[in-house]
Amino acid sequence: MLTRAIRNLGNFLFLNILNRWVAGAKAEDAITYCQSLKTPCVIHYLGESHTEISHVMDAVKEYKHLIDLISKNKLKAQISIKPTQFGFNVLEKEDSEKFCSHQMLEVIKHASSKKIQTWLDMEYSEVTDFTIRFYRRFASKYKLGITLQANLKRTEKDLLDLAKFSQKTNVKVRLVKGAYPENDELVLSDSHEIHVKYLGLISLAFEQTTKDFGIVVASHHTQALELAQTLQKTHKKKFFGLEILKGVIPNYSSELRKKGVLLIEYVPYGEHVFAYSIRRADKKYTNSIFLVPFFDAYKKLYK
Repeated sequence: MLTRAIRNLGNFLFLNILNRWVAGAKAEDAITYCQSLKTPCVIHYLGESHTEISHVMDAVKEYKHLIDLISKNKLKAQISIKPTQFGFNVLEKEDSEKFCSHQMLEVIKHASSKKIQTWLDMEYSEVTDFTIRFYRRFASKYKLGITLQANLKRTEKDLLDLAKFSQKTNVKVRLVKGAYPENDELVLSDSHEIHVKYLGLISLAFEQTTKDFGIVVASHHTQALELAQTLQKTHKKKFFGLEILKGVIPNYSSELRKKGVLLIEYVPYGEHVFAYSIRRADKKYTNSIFLVPFFDAYKKLYK
């Protein structure tokens, strides 16, 4: 009960007070925010680790509503979804994966019918194999991209496997550092080590793939963004973009837009902002006495 109370209080505080990273509670808020930018966006409806079917069905309904709004407003926007949002944890493993796949396809098909791309977010390691299998199965049928996390020790192999897979169909990969708490056997925990690994993955993605291999580098580190721009000049890809989170490096973002760089903004919205905002704030505010209870509750809920 205490953990639930902290989560609910956290949702309220992060949505109403510490709202730097979210566009608002409703899809309409995200649409309005993206319209003000007049640049491409990736919109994500917040929510994860659902264990009740009703919550999964609500997510499907909400995403379809979001897709309809994007289409109606002729917005340059894509969507991003998480498997645990669509039932990965609802049933026993095999049944749960089938159920999750079906619900995700409901959204992906609807988005593709309106020429809107869907990105598969990468979550904690237990979901990684499923996410990659799903992507490989449906990448050729729908407008679909996949996210890879630098902090997972396995990611270099996953990237090279997708490079081989791209010989059969177009592949789009979004590279991120990763923000989920994990077992040290599976992930890198040192921030500098992760950063070096991330830069290496960016280089690998450009140098070991064909021009048809789509790359989005999602980071708030200017070194990574500058490296990606340099590599795009020497290993040009047909689809290339830089992605930033809402609320970070606004001055640098303005400079990139003025230079004509394709800059995509990741825009989350929804009432369930607690887990997302904690991950965004974790490295910056871990010494804040005010936030300590929220970090502790988050680790109990999601680790």
